[in-house]
Amino acid sequence: MLDFVMVYLLVSASHAAYQGLPNTSIVNDEERLIKTLMNGYDPRIRPVNASRSATIVALGLSITEIVELHEKGEILETTAYVRQMWEDSRLKWDPNQYSGTMAVHLPASSVWKPDVVLLNNVDTEISMKEPLIILLAHGAVFYSPQHRLRSRCELDLSRFPFDSQTCMIRFGSWTYDTTRVNFTHLGSKDNNIEYRDFRKNKEWSILESYVTKLEKQYDGGGEDKYSIMEYKFHLQRNPVYYTHMFIMPAVLVAALVPFQFMLPPESKERITLGSILMLGLLLLLTMLQDMLPETHSTVPTLASYYTITAVWIALSILTSIWTINIQSRGPRRQKVPVFIRHVSILYILCIRY
Repeated sequence: MLDFVMVYLLVSASHAAYQGLPNTSIVNDEERLIKTLMNGYDPRIRPVNASRSATIVALGLSITEIVELHEKGEILETTAYVRQMWEDSRLKWDPNQYSGTMAVHLPASSVWKPDVVLLNNVDTEISMKEPLIILLAHGAVFYSPQHRLRSRCELDLSRFPFDSQTCMIRFGSWTYDTTRVNFTHLGSKDNNIEYRDFRKNKEWSILESYVTKLEKQYDGGGEDKYSIMEYKFHLQRNPVYYTHMFIMPAVLVAALVPFQFMLPPESKERITLGSILMLGLLLLLTMLQDMLPETHSTVPTLASYYTITAVWIALSILTSIWTINIQSRGPRRQKVPVFIRHVSILYILCIRY
């Protein structure tokens, strides 16, 4: 099975062959070639000699962009080219009989294609731009549609915003088991994911990626095994934005709590300052809650810090209330009776004079 580099070389060779021929000859020969290939061809039939022989499909992934990692829904959204290559013996020809034509391009619906689907997809449909299929003279078929993928990704947000996540994209055949369609690596196994056209994301960077081939049995499917290609990505978050939005304000709020006790004991502004600090912290907690999944097994350390700070502010407010109450109404929490005040004043006057 040829990899994508070989496809590129063969297509380039076909272009070089075109340059030395008249345009009318090329068009006529290519038209005659396509009609010959499509004569009696049925795209519903899998390209094998025996019904139980497996069609080997080389699968590769070219990531172009990490659109977003949705923390709320735990969804990784990416755009990528899903490169596929297989052999179809019905689509071979002798280039010498067609003016040296090495490759032709046809609509994807004209030939058989493997039913490669995103297994951990969160949507019922996948947004896809379907390109032309490239047929090579030796029978190889190259197909590289561009997809907008939305895959499920379980997140560990305990260290948010200094976290790193491991997400996977899993491709497999929806109906064919390994006896009919079997996947293999397109290119080398260690370099199966391409980043040639990758556009960097401002929030996430890819530290490493690797691909694993699996075979899985499904419940109710008997002993049939299904071939799966699993692409894993280790992502690192850029914490600069979240540090300024979630951490620095929380540190400032916590630092202002002791300054409540620097106000005079009778000052009502103690409670006002504490209430403002509590409202500011609750606003930060609400903003953080909007980003987190509704049900999650782990709680971010930042959320625990917010909770501890809220308890600290609440205790400072209660202390201020108690202090103001003592200052205003005495230790008995009520005004001194008028009779006792008069007696006390007379007693003090008698002692003094």
